[in-house]
Amino acid sequence: MKKYSLRTKLSLSYIALVLISVLLISVTTNLLLDKHFRDYIAENQARKNREIAFQVQQQYKEGGYWDTEAIGHICINALSQGMIIKVVNASGQVVWDARQHDNARCEAMLDQIARNMSSRYPNWEGTYVEN
Repeated sequence: MKKYSLRTKLSLSYIALVLISVLLISVTTNLLLDKHFRDYIAENQARKNREIAFQVQQQYKEGGYWDTEAIGHICINALSQGMIIKVVNASGQVVWDARQHDNARCEAMLDQIARNMSSRYPNWEGTYVEN
């Protein structure tokens, strides 16, 4: 059996320590960045949701009616950003619905989102949920 000098043993132990440290730092950094990115995305989406809800809310006029043309513009813009909007009045009647307006585009968008999520997260089993 070949004997290694103290210098070689120390060099190998330092190299191993450095490699383990780099690996741990890389994994930790990746996990933290992924978590912060998810938090950022969730906060950004919540902000967009509030903005759209406010814009739609502003379309309820004093005469007790909705400006459906303006709501349509708001919701079509939201659809281009990946959001499917359905506006319902206080009595539960649909004022505007993206699926009724352009269901094919909504389905294509949902399919694309599912493909993106599956490619990023192979074990992803999410589904579309209406709120």
